Amino acid sequence: MGLDRNSKISEIVKNPKGAEILEKYIPGFTEPGNLEFKMKYSLNQLHFFQGGKTSWLKMDKLMKIDEELRALD
Repeated sequence: MGLDRNSKISEIVKNPKGAEILEKYIPGFTEPGNLEFKMKYSLNQLHFFQGGKTSWLKMDKLMKIDEELRALD
């Protein structure tokens, strides 16, 4: 099964290319201190939790990440 915005962060960062994609769009996201509480959530859940208002994960960025993750298959 491939990766996408509904994949758990823990699954995305297991794939080196997935981690690179996260860092490309959200610099610093995969640093250990930043990942601690996020690992059990998906990007979609994080977007929802922050109400889509925080600049680090607006819908346009989420969709670009999703597209690149899906292309890893």
